[in-house]
Amino acid sequence: MKVNRYQLGRYLLGGLMVLFALVQLNDPDPWRWVFAYGWTACGCFGLIKRSRWLFGVLYIFWGIWLFPNQFEGVGAMVDTVPAIEQARESLGMIIAGGIWCMVDWLENKESQGGEP
Repeated sequence: MKVNRYQLGRYLLGGLMVLFALVQLNDPDPWRWVFAYGWTACGCFGLIKRSRWLFGVLYIFWGIWLFPNQFEGVGAMVDTVPAIEQARESLGMIIAGGIWCMVDWLENKESQGGEP
């Protein structure tokens, strides 16, 4: 089985999303984030073929909706500043949404015969 550069890109993005999901296992509410990042990894690995761009748009809007009212940064976590964790979660969802859109683009390029 020959893997072209578009497939390789999708597999690398899928691996990144698996790592994102694994890092979330120590989060206070891991189920939501492990599912969201794991679902994105499934899309990268080709297990989800339809509406990937729609998932991308939904994830980006979800990330914007999660963004805190007052941005305190994404640096060191301080228990008294929950906006830091909220900003991290927001940015993670925006990144995942971008990956959904990128995977959809890579799949379209691959199906158009962009590389033998």
